[in-house]
Amino acid sequence: MTTIVPDIITTVMSGTTILPEWLDGARALSNLRIFWDQSNWIDVVILLGMLAGLFTGAGLGFYRSTALLFGSTTGAFMAFQFSGELSRTTSFQSIVLEVGPLGAQIIAGLAIFTVCILSTMTITFFFRSFFDKTLQTCDGVLGALMGATLAGLVFGLLVLGIFQWPDGKIHDPIRASVIGVPLAEATGKLDRFFPDDFRDRFHNTLAESIEAQVQIVPASAKISNGQEH
Repeated sequence: MTTIVPDIITTVMSGTTILPEWLDGARALSNLRIFWDQSNWIDVVILLGMLAGLFTGAGLGFYRSTALLFGSTTGAFMAFQFSGELSRTTSFQSIVLEVGPLGAQIIAGLAIFTVCILSTMTITFFFRSFFDKTLQTCDGVLGALMGATLAGLVFGLLVLGIFQWPDGKIHDPIRASVIGVPLAEATGKLDRFFPDDFRDRFHNTLAESIEAQVQIVPASAKISNGQEH
């Protein structure tokens, strides 16, 4: 655990070094133009997904977003543990006859998962009604940040999953995108939680993707180079 935290902190700190490039109006406009020229549909999908996570998190708030994450994780765990036993109860006998044992177990797992999420959200909705205006505002801002972060994590894991596909052609749009490979690289900081085989394939594919990735040249560097000439 102690080795994971420095990796994540290093990633965050390295990301903050580009902030001056986007806070300056002229350089930000030039960077946006460069980004648009080098981006592809992968970047658009990732940005739209992160915006959706941002607004969804703002609507739910940090409190309910955390509760939703906890409820979904707990629901998934309980569904894996108890769906088999629940599907063999008398309440599911008719479902077993209709869709078979496996189908009944899947339905039981979905039922457990849904009940966990609904119960968690109902409880958190009740307690959030006691928040004052200031706390609700802070809750919304933190929820927006958490929503965008979770969306980025989901897309990062999705990219890592695509990198496991043996057909290299499906990797090309991600390698050509501006966001895809850096997002996968940042998500890869959590590789200690991945299975060994997955981790090895990920590192091999990511190394190839980093070499093939289109790099963004900061606007300030282009301006300084132009001034030197």
